[in-house]
Amino acid sequence: MGKIDISMEPKKVYKIITPASFLILFAVGFIYYFFIGRKGASNLYVNPITFTILIISATFIHEIIHAAAFIAFGKVPKNKIRFGIILKYLTPYAYCSQAVSVTAYRTALILPTVILGILPLIYSFIFKSFLWFLLGDFMLIGGFGDLLVVWITRNLKKGTMVLDHDKNVGCYVIK
Repeated sequence: MGKIDISMEPKKVYKIITPASFLILFAVGFIYYFFIGRKGASNLYVNPITFTILIISATFIHEIIHAAAFIAFGKVPKNKIRFGIILKYLTPYAYCSQAVSVTAYRTALILPTVILGILPLIYSFIFKSFLWFLLGDFMLIGGFGDLLVVWITRNLKKGTMVLDHDKNVGCYVIK
């Protein structure tokens, strides 16, 4: 069994996603302010302690969603999922040590960003909630690394088997 490495070092990923993060933070923030904030959002103040607890909790939930998606869509046994934190970057991760189809892999990568990023953003616009806006915006930004990996795997054909990379951001293509 051969493996082709299609991954990036975390340091390089952060160099790519940091500028994009600021761009998205301000772009989505401007859109929110233009459509909601200046027209009377219920409250543009968020308690910093509440927000910090919410973001930290959501960050760990993000990783749990990755694991649940690997289990549900990749048919991965629970004992093949490992959690950890890259201390250098203060980044939690869920690592899957079993090869899965690229479709299941992409699903596991995208799901947390949809659930914790996009859905809260939609909710924030509908119900004019600044707290939900902030959560959605930060979780959207937090999913950029995952979305980058989806982009990296864009040319892989359906049914291709991939293995989560154990050190870098990305995966191995199983040949």
